Amino acid sequence: MEKSRRRAKITKKLIQSIDRRKGYRLIVVDTELPGFQMVIGEKTKTYILEKRIKGVTKSQRKFTIGQYPALNPEEARDIAERWSLLCRDGQDPTKVVIEKSENGTTYALKKSALEAVTVRKAFELHFEYAKLLPRTIYGYASSMKVHLADWIDTPLHEIDISMVTMKGNHIEETVSANTARTVMHHFRAAWNSAVKFCQSKGLDCPGNPLNLMKVNQIYQTDPNKIVIPFQRLGQFIDILEQLKNDSTLTIGMQWTIKVYLLSLFLGMRNGEARMLKWKYIDMKAGFFKLPGQIVKNKKTHIKPICQYALGILQEMLAVRKNEYVFPTPSTAFTNKGKHISAYREVQQIVIDRMGEEFEFTPHATRRTFISLADGINTPRTVLKALVNHISGDVTDGYCVEDFNPKQDGPYLARIEKAFLELRDRHRRGEDVPELVSDILPKPKDQATAALYAEILKMKEKQSVIDHLKAELTKAKNDLHQTAFELAFYKKQAEEAQRLLRQVQQSQMKNFVQVNAG
Repeated sequence: MEKSRRRAKITKKLIQSIDRRKGYRLIVVDTELPGFQMVIGEKTKTYILEKRIKGVTKSQRKFTIGQYPALNPEEARDIAERWSLLCRDGQDPTKVVIEKSENGTTYALKKSALEAVTVRKAFELHFEYAKLLPRTIYGYASSMKVHLADWIDTPLHEIDISMVTMKGNHIEETVSANTARTVMHHFRAAWNSAVKFCQSKGLDCPGNPLNLMKVNQIYQTDPNKIVIPFQRLGQFIDILEQLKNDSTLTIGMQWTIKVYLLSLFLGMRNGEARMLKWKYIDMKAGFFKLPGQIVKNKKTHIKPICQYALGILQEMLAVRKNEYVFPTPSTAFTNKGKHISAYREVQQIVIDRMGEEFEFTPHATRRTFISLADGINTPRTVLKALVNHISGDVTDGYCVEDFNPKQDGPYLARIEKAFLELRDRHRRGEDVPELVSDILPKPKDQATAALYAEILKMKEKQSVIDHLKAELTKAKNDLHQTAFELAFYKKQAEEAQRLLRQVQQSQMKNFVQVNAG
């Protein structure tokens, strides 16, 4: 849309003289009252005020006053002047009602809308406004109906930070820290959606106390990061290749094994592999493009496909049923056109084939890909790109992945070669080297050898930096936890003092009555 700005006094004559055109947006900045503006679009003409609230906001905020012709320029200018004074006095104009009467102008705070918004209503608003996957909605509903069941009809304005803290601690003690963290995340998101709903209606609402809590730091867990051991990785790949064509397994189980192999050789998340569609893949060019709606971090993932993974995709293309690479083998009408399910029993089949004391989860394939790639000195920047991890670098905003989606292909080919070398060594009965970096032959030319030596030095420096960062983060978390506990106990002490004062006042009242009698 074409935009332009113009400085002039906002009058009725000026507004009527401006011709609204398709794809055109004009902002008229008033020359008499600072901050008073009018936005003229294709269908609407809106008065706004752009001001900073003294002592509250650091930057300018835009407040919508109303639209023309419901408000004429003189009325809109009058409101803008009054709102400017409120901003100068540190008040939010959107939270104040301006009432005119014979006795003059009065100001009153708007009634809180959250008085009628319960926990149930907050979650319903979140389901309505947030773009959630069906399985995510199920998780939110479980948090509300199971862990917040006693609060489900409680208005949000009656819930404070001490109540939330005690609720989270109770869930941590009775269930787990992971569940407490998940429930608090869900409740915080639902509450924030309720706040946005109230603000969209121009109504005041109390802040979300959960925004003051660092949930991940308070309810920390020690996750069991299962990875396929390097010494058994060749055996693992060999067994998966046997199982994917095992006639004793159902078609769904065989395809699940192929999902595991695809996740292992490409470092994909298991869910992303199961939801992979043919339209995301360019078989001829050898790369795929996962859209943000199926990716965990909501960022589009465009990366090359190694030859081994292309072979698996070719096998699935030969039995294509619908838009999914791994369609459900179920013939039920309700499952028509869907992707394959998780098939949890396949996980145990793999464990049984590998033998006792072997741990495995589908996500272990992704961890193994990252661990092996790091072990053969794949640069961290390339590795982050291959597995779609957010780097946090500002440059990311300027880089367009469509420009050259196969630029990381040589690194992926090395990772593929390392996987296959381990499989072949297992089949030949050969020993596996102690170091991951020794699985591939050393580069012969001096330039490449020097490059990998430099990468190894950088990794060693990075490991020291990562250790220092971890120690610093731990210290910050400890300080934050201490501050949070102090605030919690301070609130409890204030409540106890309030109750003590009530008791003392009651005793004094009884004492006076007895003496008076």
